Amino acid sequence: MVKCISFREHKAGSLLGFADIKVSIDGDEATIFGCSMYEKDGKRWVNVPSKEIVKDGVKSYLPFMKFDNRDISDKFSRKIQDAIKLFQSSNPSTDEFFTQEVPF
Repeated sequence: MVKCISFREHKAGSLLGFADIKVSIDGDEATIFGCSMYEKDGKRWVNVPSKEIVKDGVKSYLPFMKFDNRDISDKFSRKIQDAIKLFQSSNPSTDEFFTQEVPF
């Protein structure tokens, strides 16, 4: 099971925001903090957290975890995206909250 427990919108270029994800494995749970969600050219994907490395003035990113193959990585990304959609549908964003009409 993959569940989004937090999503922080942060739009910058193709970046949409950051999610904290809870993963259940055989009844035990682990939390991955700071997964980043992107969208470009109509495609969305999620990256696991990574560390920025600068070598000779060139930035690159070292992921904290890696999947054995692309199929597993893509499947995990889709599951996180589905979990984020579910989280967003049941947790209105702060922006939406402040633009709603006050009922009194």
